[in-house]
Amino acid sequence: MGANRSMLELIDNLQKLGLKITVITNGYGELNSELDKRTIFNRSFDMYPWLMIKKGRNRILWPLKRCYYPYKNKKNIREIVACLQERNIDIIHTNNSVIDVGARVAANMHIPHVWHIREYGRYDYNLEFLYGDKYSISYMQENSAAIIFISQDLAKSYIERVSDITDFSVIFDGVALNNYSVKRDFSIYEDDVLNLVVCGLVTPHKNQIEVLQAISILPANVKKHLRCQIVGGGGKKYLSKLQAFCRDKEIADIVEFLGYRNDVPEILKKAHIAVMPSHREAFGRVTVEYMMAGLGVIASDTGANPEIIQDGVTGKIYHLGDINALAECIADFVNNRDKLVRIATTGHDNALVEFDSMNCAQKVLAIYRQINNED
Repeated sequence: MGANRSMLELIDNLQKLGLKITVITNGYGELNSELDKRTIFNRSFDMYPWLMIKKGRNRILWPLKRCYYPYKNKKNIREIVACLQERNIDIIHTNNSVIDVGARVAANMHIPHVWHIREYGRYDYNLEFLYGDKYSISYMQENSAAIIFISQDLAKSYIERVSDITDFSVIFDGVALNNYSVKRDFSIYEDDVLNLVVCGLVTPHKNQIEVLQAISILPANVKKHLRCQIVGGGGKKYLSKLQAFCRDKEIADIVEFLGYRNDVPEILKKAHIAVMPSHREAFGRVTVEYMMAGLGVIASDTGANPEIIQDGVTGKIYHLGDINALAECIADFVNNRDKLVRIATTGHDNALVEFDSMNCAQKVLAIYRQINNED
């Protein structure tokens, strides 16, 4: 998941900046394995969320969870406090808005808490706060020494729900340069056939169907110069819908579904164009990864995309839902290779400066120092 990758990179860089890190996770998983490889002290507990899928909200199960989850979390909080008391912790940093345990542990230990908000909730994962927006978001504000949003659009979505949020910072996520930045050989843009990639979980929210719809209406003299790769795992029902669409529109010969891959950087090295068609991205880490890989990026005009991409300079922006506009963007890149190289090069250079993960870590460290009244 992008949030875990961003957190790992943040941890790596904070350690380089001299901090000692302890990590508490909800359950044991791949993240813990990565932390073990780094010899970072970590422990897992079963924590119950306060931001949950909307299904069942108005049924008997929802009020039961309001009572049961806090009761179960009390035991977890006591155990986490006992675990951390010997670690000489100065600040607790919660990495998402799904679980409130970190703030409650900080209150028990009488130390500052930082809340790093990475998701809309309702707009991206169809989640709602168990106790409602007003109480939950106000609690976040009242029980945090600092709140960090990963984009202006994400901050706006919270302010729209609880207007008195005024004290917060916006820090874009960073991407580790050694993972995705490449010295791009732009001569590959002279290839007869260009590879277009769409990476991410294959779900309706990620909106891969819009890319296929746009490809299906491209003129034949553009299609013959284009191949599309859909990269990512997801639900079988939506995947079947995408595959059926390709067959119906006779584009199955130029669209390939690669499924989940752990070699995405290698795939991007062989690509030319990338599309981010998601309905609303809180940040869009994948978009930055595209740019760092030196691809010509096309993104919808929603979420943080317009904050990351300068239209016509570092990428192209199209209006979400306008498949004709998306098709025109793709065709323009295929037919105008000089423009494609110029935008891809500018986007690549800009991403290396603006979205280096060390920049993110330095800004987070500055917040820590401000909280602790350090110069």
